[in-house]
Amino acid sequence: MSAGLPNASAQSANDDTDDDYFAFTDPDDTEVSQPANDTTYTCDLEVLQFLDNNKRDVAILNSYPLVKELVVQHIG
Repeated sequence: MSAGLPNASAQSANDDTDDDYFAFTDPDDTEVSQPANDTTYTCDLEVLQFLDNNKRDVAILNSYPLVKELVVQHIG
């Protein structure tokens, strides 16, 4: 075996960690991912709808009360 080349077991270990980099769930969690609760789902949905909206005036925040609350907290 050459000193400059990694052995096969070291390469295999590196491949496993590379795959874990893109794993966004806990590998020990055996249940299917679900929203934490209805409130979390509602917040996520409202933020996505806000970001998808093409209007860019301040009045649009009245249509998205949760987003408006965040904006007021961070600006005001």
